[in-house]
Amino acid sequence: MKSDFDLYFKKMHSLPNEDEHMALLAVLPPIQMLLKLMNRKQSGKKPFSDTFDFEGKIDEMMKAKALIEGELVKKEIDKEACKKALRSLNEVALSAEKEIKLASLKGDYCYLASVFEDSYIFLG
Repeated sequence: MKSDFDLYFKKMHSLPNEDEHMALLAVLPPIQMLLKLMNRKQSGKKPFSDTFDFEGKIDEMMKAKALIEGELVKKEIDKEACKKALRSLNEVALSAEKEIKLASLKGDYCYLASVFEDSYIFLG
């Protein structure tokens, strides 16, 4: 069975603003990775602090992901809405990174934040 990612990718080639769609498509795997990393930390020995608001951050990420997926099926994307979602994802990754002690994992969160930031900048 084809994944949504494959369907978005195939549809994108028939659209006039393929580059913008590619910038959005590129953030779908990093969103999944950030979700995985955050869930792993939350279910581990030292979960996120209460002030982090894990459930709120996950909800924010899922809304951003849904918005991006919704825009990927449109002929013309709403750049401002997508940029807002990308900014939100960037902020979640950076706030989660602050709660991480292990240097290599901190780097993973920083990298994911930079992917969201780069796509934000690309959409200009």
